[in-house]
Amino acid sequence: MKSLLSFILLFGFAAARPTFDLSKVNYKSDGEFTREWFEEFLPELKESVRKFDRLDAVIPKELREFILSLTVSDFEGLKYIRESTSSKLTESKFQEQYPSLYTRIHDAFSNLSARFDALSKDAKKEVLKAFLLFVRLDALPKYTYGQIVQIMAFYYLKIDTDARIEIETIFPRLTEISINFVNVETLYNFNRREIMELLDCSDPSVHEACPIYLDKLKEIEAEEREVIYDFDSYEEDQ
Repeated sequence: MKSLLSFILLFGFAAARPTFDLSKVNYKSDGEFTREWFEEFLPELKESVRKFDRLDAVIPKELREFILSLTVSDFEGLKYIRESTSSKLTESKFQEQYPSLYTRIHDAFSNLSARFDALSKDAKKEVLKAFLLFVRLDALPKYTYGQIVQIMAFYYLKIDTDARIEIETIFPRLTEISINFVNVETLYNFNRREIMELLDCSDPSVHEACPIYLDKLKEIEAEEREVIYDFDSYEEDQ
C-alpha cells in the first residue's frame, strides 16, 4: 500500500513540475510508517492526486476517489495492512476492525478489477508484468523511487501500441506522461537485461510477488481457453 501511494505521489510531483528531478528523490518503502509521517504525507498525496484529476492523467478514477477519501483516522487501518503478512491479514478480521476503510478499499478495487477484466489478454499480461517489475525494482536498495519511475516509464513505452491504447482506458495519458520521465543518464546506467531477469518467475521463490503473478497469469490463460471453447461450441451448434 505504502509503495503504491508513494509511487503515485512521485507521478504527482512530476506532473505538477515538469522540471522535477526524480533522480534526487527517494521514497523507498523501508522507512518507519508513523502517524506523524502520515499526517504530513497525506495532504501532499491528495494535492498531487487533485492535480492529476485536473489533468485526467495516470491515476485510475477508482484510486483517485479512494485516496481523496482518506483521513488521518485511517492511519491504523493502513498500518495494519502494511505490517501484516499475507498469513496474518484476513479479510474478515480487517473488515471487523476497520469497516469504513474496508468498504472503500473493497469498492475501489472491485470496480478497478472489473475494468481490468474487460481488457484483452495481451493488455492484461502487460499490466501484470509492469506491476511485477515495479515490485521487484522496489525491493532493490540500489534504486531510488525516482530511478524506478524512470525505468518503469522506459519499460512502458516499449509495450505494444495496441496494448497501451487499452491500458490507457484505465491509466489515462500514460504514454504522454511516461515520455517526460525517460532520463537518458539513468537508463544508460541501467542494465536493461535486468528487466528480463526481474520478470522471470520460473523460480517462484525468488520473490513473494511471483506466486501471485503466476496465479493471475494462469487465470488469464484459463479465461482465454474458456472463450475459445464457447466459440467452438457455438460453431458446432449451427
